[in-house]
Amino acid sequence: MQLMPLPLIILVCTILCSTSSASRRPSLATHIISTPSTPNTKKMAKTTTASARTTAGYMMKMPPLADKRSVAEQLCQTCSGPIYSQGLETFQVPMALYEVNRARVVQAMLEENSSTKGLILLEGGKQTTRYDTDHEPVFRQESYFHYLFGASQYSDCYGVLSLPDGEATLFVPTWGVDTETMCGPSPEFELVKKDLGVERVFGVGDMKAFVEKEMKRLEEEREEQEEKKSGETSSPKLFLLKGLNSDSGNFATPAHFKGIETFKDVRDDDTLFKCIAECRVTKVCLVVCFLYYEIDL
Repeated sequence: MQLMPLPLIILVCTILCSTSSASRRPSLATHIISTPSTPNTKKMAKTTTASARTTAGYMMKMPPLADKRSVAEQLCQTCSGPIYSQGLETFQVPMALYEVNRARVVQAMLEENSSTKGLILLEGGKQTTRYDTDHEPVFRQESYFHYLFGASQYSDCYGVLSLPDGEATLFVPTWGVDTETMCGPSPEFELVKKDLGVERVFGVGDMKAFVEKEMKRLEEEREEQEEKKSGETSSPKLFLLKGLNSDSGNFATPAHFKGIETFKDVRDDDTLFKCIAECRVTKVCLVVCFLYYEIDL
């Protein structure tokens, strides 16, 4: 069976996503978020794209809704800019897709509580070994972590999203000379940042100090707002992923690291799971393209 060329698949999906509202020509964020079966999607699209920012050379964030055509839309249509693929002629995934996912989750959290402040913390998949040997099976990223960050090639990571601005920070493992001799060098922070399109990358060992600093900053901002009486505020929370997967019957495990007990008074295990699970159910346009690609295979 002859496969449909990848650019043609993307073009067809783009047309399907845009035919219903071609006269308005909104940005890609409108197409990929707006779904008839999803409530308040128009509001979600406007707020999701409001935090867009540009970086030197190409768009790493989803642009404002007012833009006629964003650079991120071009990335999705042409598969240019930062991408992930398995090589050869396999499907190329623009990293802008994960920025959209992050923005949608942040918006869903804000719809639960418009004054929400804090940090979303997820723990990525772990690299395991085969029983007592040093053989490492092919690594598969944890599904929710992959939804927000991609990072299919990076094991033993943590990811943080700031609320309400949605800035993404990734924490990757580092190791010493002895391990580097056998396994190669630790991930380079700037390279990881470029590959995944996140704002910041640090070592896992820096995570506790980072969370403490950010939670303190957010609390200070809340206190300033209260002094100015600029609206309703709530104490910043550390949002962790915990919930039942209805398909498998297994529970998503909250992120854990040494010293996390320090944040027990601000920990929230209830809000994140229902928001991110709902976002994953509603497929964005590029994911539909990928499904067409798989069917064609």
